[in-house]
Amino acid sequence: MTTLEDVRKSLIKEESFQEKELKELGEKIAKICTLDKDGNALFHRDLSEKDKIKYFLTARFIARKIEDFFEDIPEEKKIKAEVKKKEIARLLKKPKEQIRARLSDLRKEGLIEDIDRNTHKINALKVYEIVKELDKND
Repeated sequence: MTTLEDVRKSLIKEESFQEKELKELGEKIAKICTLDKDGNALFHRDLSEKDKIKYFLTARFIARKIEDFFEDIPEEKKIKAEVKKKEIARLLKKPKEQIRARLSDLRKEGLIEDIDRNTHKINALKVYEIVKELDKND
């Protein structure tokens, strides 16, 4: 006979959905792009500039969400989800004009949001879609 406690244990999990999803998203994006403590990217595949920007911004977004779980990390030490255009240009060693064109492409696809003229972040509503496409390429 099933008890109410058994049903509760099968229905209510200890781990939050968000925590579980972030683990899965983090593990998947780490196959493509990892970040150092300052938020700089290391890519593990040969990618187009547009894909590098897309996965870099996605990794930064996921990293920030994960770091938000850790109260012992001071706010100023947490990786920011948003990134300046000049930072992307420096990372990819490309001219800002070229980065501007790729950001424009990503914006038209609805994948990024502009914080201001020079600062961008991934569209939070597209993160699952972006990471899911990695499963197709594995």
